[in-house]
Amino acid sequence: MNKPQSLYLFLFLLCVTILAFTAAILAFRFKDSLTVPHLDIIAPVVMSVLAVVLLISIAHLVMQYRGTSVNLQDMPPRIAREDQMVLFVPFSGEQLSRLSLNNNIIDVKYNVVESGKRLIEPRKFVLDVTQSYGFCPTKKIQVVVNSDSKCQLLFTNEEIAQINEPGMYFVVSGNASIVKSNLQKLKLNIKYPEISDSNLLLSCEYQKICTGSMEDLLYILKSQNIQSGETVYEKLLSDIFVTCPNRKDQVVPDSTSVALSGKELWINTNSGRLALSLMKILGPEKTLIDLEDLKNKGSPLYNKIIWVKDYVANNVCHVSESSVGLIFNRAKGIFCRNIARISKYYCVHDDRVTTSGQKFSSVLAEAMRKDEKLLITMAIASYSCDGTANVDAEANYFIRSILALEPQKSDPVLKEVEELLGSNPYKTIDVNNIKFAGSKVCAVIKELVRGSTGCTVQSIINAARMSILEKQWDSVPVTRTMGSTMNIGYVQKICYYNRREVEVSTEEEVCSIVDDVASTSSTQNLILPGNVQ
Repeated sequence: MNKPQSLYLFLFLLCVTILAFTAAILAFRFKDSLTVPHLDIIAPVVMSVLAVVLLISIAHLVMQYRGTSVNLQDMPPRIAREDQMVLFVPFSGEQLSRLSLNNNIIDVKYNVVESGKRLIEPRKFVLDVTQSYGFCPTKKIQVVVNSDSKCQLLFTNEEIAQINEPGMYFVVSGNASIVKSNLQKLKLNIKYPEISDSNLLLSCEYQKICTGSMEDLLYILKSQNIQSGETVYEKLLSDIFVTCPNRKDQVVPDSTSVALSGKELWINTNSGRLALSLMKILGPEKTLIDLEDLKNKGSPLYNKIIWVKDYVANNVCHVSESSVGLIFNRAKGIFCRNIARISKYYCVHDDRVTTSGQKFSSVLAEAMRKDEKLLITMAIASYSCDGTANVDAEANYFIRSILALEPQKSDPVLKEVEELLGSNPYKTIDVNNIKFAGSKVCAVIKELVRGSTGCTVQSIINAARMSILEKQWDSVPVTRTMGSTMNIGYVQKICYYNRREVEVSTEEEVCSIVDDVASTSSTQNLILPGNVQ
């Protein structure tokens, strides 16, 4: 039974009860002239039954109004600036049709299990929406957030008017300026909402810069290459063990009970001490390398790892701060070149924030004004031959847009690059050819190809792109995704809305309209990032 039905039943019972009480009063007043048998017994029983039924209907109706009301609107909700904000959650029409308009929403919870089932498909957020049905059991409906769009927290009516898709609006009373400031300061990305005790909680993500702490280091070491499955730890350890001898007595002492001694032992070399520190950081009982696979392949790396691993387990080894710093820098280099999105040239247009706080495009623009070699390198990197993959088109456009900031310097260079490289990516260019004498572009190419005389056009372009990537790796910090939960305020109402074109009122008109939502005070509780729920 929904809210309207419960209300009608209550009104009906109220009318019947009033009429019955009126009839009873009249009957007792004129009982001497009435001949109804056992009236003094029947009347109190009927009155008692009606009273109990009426009380039950009142309790049922009250329980129906638990939570937040829901309605379908043909106009977007309006908000009072500074006092209210609106969260838009994208749902398809099919998902919205699962929910009842006549029953309040008690709470909204993130369904971890159902969301985790969709491993093959792109990740989806499944929400459990609980609606009130009075004395009847509450009903929990699963709805899926539209993955093609994202949740948006809107602070103005103009922002609301820009939404052009079906979904759900949560009108919230809170301190919008504080919430907006925290969203912008931490660059929070809203994943999904939850409602608890009529308060709207936002589960958010943000990118934390890895500064070299142990947590940051472990995150980088455990990161995997999507294609090969190789971890940074595995790659780093393999690189370190390249110099390790194949004889155990040259790597560690013959007896593990003897303290570390002898400069001739590999574990006393720089690489050896780095290997000891790396294994100590992760723990000697753990390894991110598949040792059984190495053993089955007969790899000499298996024995080397086992020797050092056993030594760490049976001896006291200290990890110095300098070792941690060196490991972090080497692991960061592997991460940037093999794991992260910034390892690919075609992602350079992401224009990430650098350690200085500037965008990478600003760093390049500032540097190329002072360094002509960098300007030439950018011109070569952004050059595209006929028939080459279009995957680099956005990155090339990004570099060219930076070069366009200095047209007097870049235009002649771009023209010379085009004349020199031509349209055939497989054409070989001899940089020592006499006709290139005095060419600044050719001089930069010589540096890029590290002295090689005959190089194909595409290899020259690739070398220039690698140079741009190396500059990016030196400028852009490694980040990792962190979670946070923010309580933004009290939910005043929830609206379903199928978008249509509307005219946005001016601020003066908006302020003159009486808001249909009752003003409600609430205490804000902001949970700062770091406490993931």
